[in-house]
Amino acid sequence: MQIRNLNPEFSGFLKRLPVIPENILDGAKVMVAVLCSRGMVREITLEDVLNELRLRPLSETETISCLNWWISVAKQGNPLRRLRERSLLLDALVVSITRPPKKTMKLSDARTFSNSRTDDAIIPADGPLPCDLLPMNITSQFDPDVLASFFPW
Repeated sequence: MQIRNLNPEFSGFLKRLPVIPENILDGAKVMVAVLCSRGMVREITLEDVLNELRLRPLSETETISCLNWWISVAKQGNPLRRLRERSLLLDALVVSITRPPKKTMKLSDARTFSNSRTDDAIIPADGPLPCDLLPMNITSQFDPDVLASFFPW
């Protein structure tokens, strides 16, 4: 396994990927640049993200960070390529839900989400909810229009 360049975008959800610590990046810029130019240190890739997501479920906080990262990625590049990549991401991403009932959920199994702007008065958070509903404590951190634009929910 190769070490990767530190990228703060990933620090909220990539915990196992070996990266060069910030103090080394700051104190040994020339050495790190040489290692990068020789291909010994690379930037973090989608494949790195997918590999870690396949190893462990993310907490709700890590999932929010991961979804925020994906939204920033999806705003760039080829839309058709992004659809394939999004599918790979959602298939690999499993969230560990802490609110009762505790469970894990593969994000590719999600079909709907609650619009926190309008549904709070209608849907009780502690009531029985569909198993394909994204957890509200995750979706409430996003603008519903953004979720609907970048994900298939």
